[in-house]
Amino acid sequence: TRYGTVTGVQTCALPISAWHALSAPEPVRPGERVLLLGTGGVSVFAQQFCNILGAATIATSSNDDKLARIKALARRPPMSAADTVLHVADLEMDLLKRTVTRAGREKAAA
Repeated sequence: TRYGTVTGVQTCALPISAWHALSAPEPVRPGERVLLLGTGGVSVFAQQFCNILGAATIATSSNDDKLARIKALARRPPMSAADTVLHVADLEMDLLKRTVTRAGREKAAA
């Protein structure tokens, strides 16, 4: 990795970190949207957990290849007001457009 050698113990922490972000202090519920900041290991696990939990995701990255990979993991069809990918340059306006809801319940996972 670009950070050097990652130990097995460190690798095991990725899914734990993702699960903690999605379950504490309040768990993600089906139909909610989760913001994945970046497309690294924690976000990859978070995407898979969101699939299981029935939550939609919005992923961010400045790298088209990484966006394609995270989009391929999404269970819901792309562009159905869920499971979308955003370029970092467009982040602020796109997030406002996609996440303003009547219920106002959103959760971000990093």
